[in-house]
Amino acid sequence: MRSFLLLLMSTLALEVQAQEVKMVIKDHESPPYREIYHVLKSNKKIREGKYIMKVSNITFETGYYKNNQKDSTWIEFFPGTKEINTIGKYKNDRRTGSWKEYAVTNEKAYLSEVGNYSEGKRTGKWHTLAPWGDTVRTLDYNVNQVTYRNPQIRENMNFDVILPEGTVRKSLQTAPLLIDKTDGQAINLKRTLKIKYPAEAGQSAITGQVVISYIVDENGNETNHKAESEIGFGCEEEIIRVLKLYPGKWIPGTYQGKPISTKHEFKFTFNIRETNRNNYGRY
Repeated sequence: MRSFLLLLMSTLALEVQAQEVKMVIKDHESPPYREIYHVLKSNKKIREGKYIMKVSNITFETGYYKNNQKDSTWIEFFPGTKEINTIGKYKNDRRTGSWKEYAVTNEKAYLSEVGNYSEGKRTGKWHTLAPWGDTVRTLDYNVNQVTYRNPQIRENMNFDVILPEGTVRKSLQTAPLLIDKTDGQAINLKRTLKIKYPAEAGQSAITGQVVISYIVDENGNETNHKAESEIGFGCEEEIIRVLKLYPGKWIPGTYQGKPISTKHEFKFTFNIRETNRNNYGRY
């Protein structure tokens, strides 16, 4: 019995020693931020335990690692504030369970979206909320359909619809909605696309607005990209390039109970000072 206890204690001691961790503080220059995390003493490539990312000495993201994978609750804050941007849990490096996402209006954060993740992808019904708490719409990611729209909250439902007789302005039953292919998150192109200043345009200090039109067909495909206004020097080609490469999927709008093709415009202003500083133009 005594021999068994000694063996058990020795085994536990080895396990504890194997899981001993060391704090790491790592500073980055471009962009400037600091990471504070822990790694196993036995293998410094494996993160284990609490993680903090700071920008300008203010916490931007915090969470936990387990065997080098994100685990448990993670929180991301709006830059330079203590206001929560997103909060939820990870398991095996993938989002899981209930997540909450926030937006800012009048310099105050509010709960803007709530729903569930499974294996890193949005699943089931996600609710988009207004700043005062009312549900604006509900999107069911299991069927990729908007299942509820608040009749008391007016959304822009007027779109250019592609009909046999031509392009006609119509009020749709449900508006087209762009979602991310990777996790099903509803997205805003203007906040997401990273557009680079073409070298020739940058050298010539070209500025101005470019308008690109495209069609979202009844199957959710984005086609027929066309420059409606041009400033040249490769600017139009750059916008079309990133629009085509973006890994998004459209849920088409509906008219008279059926999916329908719609025409859209994407506007982008190239501004040499803003673009050089942020690596993308000003929207």
